[in-house]
Amino acid sequence: MRYLLDTHVALALANGAMGSLPRPMQSLLNDTSNGFVVSVVTLWEIAIKVRLGKLALSTNLEELPAQLAILGIEILNVGLVHTLTEVEPSPPTNDVFDQMLLAVSQVECCRFVTLDRALRDHPLAWRPASA
Repeated sequence: MRYLLDTHVALALANGAMGSLPRPMQSLLNDTSNGFVVSVVTLWEIAIKVRLGKLALSTNLEELPAQLAILGIEILNVGLVHTLTEVEPSPPTNDVFDQMLLAVSQVECCRFVTLDRALRDHPLAWRPASA
């Protein structure tokens, strides 16, 4: 199965901080039979926050895509179909990045891996087997 990583999850991996994630999520991320993807939307969000001084990275912004690739994480481009897709059900958030990531998840048939309280109960979100 393929999983789309939310921005904070991708950042934890890129910063070498997987241990900060819950154990069930760590188990998911360590399972080599799974495929993990990050949307270019995530890179866009990170770039904006870094440039505004709201986020610090342990690497240079320009090195982030290569670092994700080394971790085996594919980067998905955003196309017209992602942009025009209406997520069902509509997420309980006005954050445009969250809405776009859910649209990418829906179009690409990926489970969305997030800790975001506004999104973790969405039908597209990954949930641990015990949940």
